[in-house]
Amino acid sequence: METTKGKAARARAGYWNGSLSFGYTTVKLFKKHGYADWQNSQITETAYNTYLEQIAEMFERFKHLTEDDAIPDPINAGGLLLAFEYYSQGGVSDRDVGNLLNALGYRPSRHTGKRHRQLFGPDTIRDMLQNRFYLAETQYKGEMFPGRHPALISEALFELCQETRRKRRIRKVRGKAVHLVYPLSRI
Repeated sequence: METTKGKAARARAGYWNGSLSFGYTTVKLFKKHGYADWQNSQITETAYNTYLEQIAEMFERFKHLTEDDAIPDPINAGGLLLAFEYYSQGGVSDRDVGNLLNALGYRPSRHTGKRHRQLFGPDTIRDMLQNRFYLAETQYKGEMFPGRHPALISEALFELCQETRRKRRIRKVRGKAVHLVYPLSRI
């Protein structure tokens, strides 16, 4: 009972429940894992310095948030936007979007904020493309609340993806099935 009250209170306050969605991190997690990921990567010193300037600008922009608030992940937020834009064009499946993200080196994030080796699959992409958390909303038991985090995609792009999904669900009706009767089939 207390857990239920706590989760409802978190959602009403604009916080997420469960794992943090792909494309987001927290200031605390980024300080713990993000810098290390970049320091251990093989990029030029100029690119690394540019990255540090972008991070400083990001921290300045979100300085009003606490260390536990969700902020855009500087690496994964671009992959999230790419996934929504690619799917909204139509003619691609959840699997196609997952294959694109995998090919570009994106990986789902664990609740700890660290990226891991698991690949994107169609189920992960389907859930991602229907997640209203990316519109700066939180939810609990179907009720939506304004989130404390910034939106990563626009309402128009989200709705375009939902419309694309609805169109994909419509199946063309084929002609009436012909059932062949074989005279000896009941013997």
